[in-house]
Amino acid sequence: MRPKAKKYLITEESHEILIVRQKDRSTGRGHCRECEREVELVTADAAVTRSGRGSRELFRLIEAGLLHSVETDTGHVLICGDSLSGLESIADIGSAAGKIGKTKRTKPL
Repeated sequence: MRPKAKKYLITEESHEILIVRQKDRSTGRGHCRECEREVELVTADAAVTRSGRGSRELFRLIEAGLLHSVETDTGHVLICGDSLSGLESIADIGSAAGKIGKTKRTKPL
C-alpha cells in the first residue's frame, strides 16, 4: 500500500517600513524608490508652493510617473524633492502634462 501524498501550503508575507526624518511639518527625508536614495520628501501643499503648479496638476504628474511620490500608511502623499526640482528643468512641461489629459477649470460660486 502506497503512503498518501502530503500537501503543504506555503505563504509569504512582507511588510515595508518607511522612515521619514522631519525638519519641519512640510518636509522630511526618506527613501525614494525611483531615485534609489534618500531624498527630501515634501507634502503636497509644500510642493504646490515650491513649484507654483496646482495640486491637481501635481497629482496628474505623479500618476504619469513624471513626479516620484510615497504614500504613507495614513494615506498622505509625500513628493520626492529631487523629482520636483527636475520638473522645473523640463522646458516643455505643457507637452508632458498633455499626455495625462486635461480637466476643465471652473470658477467657485
